[in-house]
Amino acid sequence: MKLLLLSFLVIFAMTDAYAKERQLTIVGNFYPPHSYIENDEFKGIDVDTIRTVFKKLGIKPLFKLRPWARALAEVKSGESDAIFPLFKTKERNVFLEYPTEPLSYEKNILVVSGDSKRTAKTIEDIKGWGIGVAAENSYGETFDEYQDIERLEATNNERLVLQLNAKNRIDAIIINELVFDTIVSNYIKTGKIKRANFRKLEYVPNNAPLFIGFSKTSGINHELLAKKFSDAMKQLKEEGVLKNIIVH
Repeated sequence: MKLLLLSFLVIFAMTDAYAKERQLTIVGNFYPPHSYIENDEFKGIDVDTIRTVFKKLGIKPLFKLRPWARALAEVKSGESDAIFPLFKTKERNVFLEYPTEPLSYEKNILVVSGDSKRTAKTIEDIKGWGIGVAAENSYGETFDEYQDIERLEATNNERLVLQLNAKNRIDAIIINELVFDTIVSNYIKTGKIKRANFRKLEYVPNNAPLFIGFSKTSGINHELLAKKFSDAMKQLKEEGVLKNIIVH
C-alpha cells in the first residue's frame, strides 16, 4: 500500500513539474462567444475559464486558432495538448480525456429563413429536410445518428449563416444559439447582412455540456491533468470565482 501511494506521489510530482516547465498548446476555432480573436488576443467565455483554472494550477496555456477539422486532427495525432469546446462522443473518447467538470453549456437550435413556413416540434418533423451543418461538428448523439435528413456541410458557422441568409439550398441550419446570435449581431454591424430575417424553431436538438479535451497522445499525463482540472474547477466554483464566467 505504501509503495502504491509512493508511486502515485512520484507520478503526480513528475506530471506537475512537466506541466509547469512547458506551455500546454490548446487549440480551438472561431466560436464566439466561447472563443474568438479580438485585437490579436484569444478571448471568450471558455477561454476565460481555462485561463482561470490553469492559473490556479500554475500552468500557462498557449491558445491557437485552427479550423475545427484541423484542431481535432492535431489532438488526435498529439501535435497539440488539448482542444475546446466540444461534446463528448464515442469517436472522440478514443483520443481525448475529459475532466468531469464542463466548461460551459451549449444549446443547439434549428434556424430557418424568416420567409420559411417550415415548423418543427420533434426530430421527426425535420424528416427529408436539407440541413446546414458545420464540418466535423457534433450536435449530440440523437441528431448525429438521425439518417432521414440531408446534411449540407459548410466549413464553419459563419458560412452557415450566410448560406441561410442567401436561401442557398438549405431548409434550416443547426447551430449553437449563443454562436448564432453573436454571428448575426456582428454581420449586421459590419453590413454583411442588412437585417436579421431568421426564425428559430421550437424543436431543440441538443442542450448539453461542453468540455476541454486533453490529448491521449501528446505526451502529457492526460488522466491526471483532467482530474486536476476538474478539482480546480470545483474549488473555484465553490469560491465563487467562476460564477460570472460559466454559462448555463
